[in-house]
Amino acid sequence: MISRKLLTGLGAIALAGGLSVTALPVGAAIAPPNPSGAPVENQQIVISYGAGFGTALDAQPGDATHGPYAAAFADVMSVPELPLSDALIALRARVKALSDGHQAPTAYLELDSNASLGTIAAGGNARALIIANQDYAEVQALENPVGDAQLVANTLKGLGFEVTSLFDLTSAEMLDAIDRFAAGHSDNGAVAFYFVGHGIAMDGRNMLLGTDVDQDVLGPDGVVSLGEAFSRLRSAGNGPQTLMMFLDTDTVPIPALNPALIENAAQERSATR
Repeated sequence: MISRKLLTGLGAIALAGGLSVTALPVGAAIAPPNPSGAPVENQQIVISYGAGFGTALDAQPGDATHGPYAAAFADVMSVPELPLSDALIALRARVKALSDGHQAPTAYLELDSNASLGTIAAGGNARALIIANQDYAEVQALENPVGDAQLVANTLKGLGFEVTSLFDLTSAEMLDAIDRFAAGHSDNGAVAFYFVGHGIAMDGRNMLLGTDVDQDVLGPDGVVSLGEAFSRLRSAGNGPQTLMMFLDTDTVPIPALNPALIENAAQERSATR
């Protein structure tokens, strides 16, 4: 049976559409990314955010090569039989320890209580798309995304996933990569998406930043909304049986950032594609 859970500390929470979910005592409240289109029947969904919405992270390396989320992912998710609901709780604890309490992942689940990455991969047709953005032109470049992506890729490959890894993509290239990946997925199976790079969270929405983001004028280029990425991946093939998104981002303060502009930019691009 698929159950819906927010990994939060706030008890039962009503989501959009009146859905009531059960909460687990592990963090701050979040919401799923406003998906569009009809859901796939009995589709399992996992969305893991590297930090809570509105949290501004300084560089908090888990070690000299990897950020805390990727390092914890490799430690926890490499256990193939560990149920994902338990794994995400362990992931949060491990990330908090590695970041000295600065970073606390949150997650949204619609998942069979016994599902693990190992059992999901064993079901066949398990594919993963990894995008790592490190060399930003207009905002602070990052040190760990390439190493983080390689670590996560090796973890997923070890579990039986077929992995595609891409590096330093603009927003347009990100969307094109997602579309090509989705088009190449056959029916059912599992899709995993890992993004590491800069992100912006505002008004309960998460934006992923391409390497072309402009720190002064945020237009249609540079921004990919999580909801847009989610919807495109959700329809891969005729819909994967399991869709998992692992979002290893921070919240980046961009000078003269206009929240309305970023929303309008994402909507404008969606309307023209």
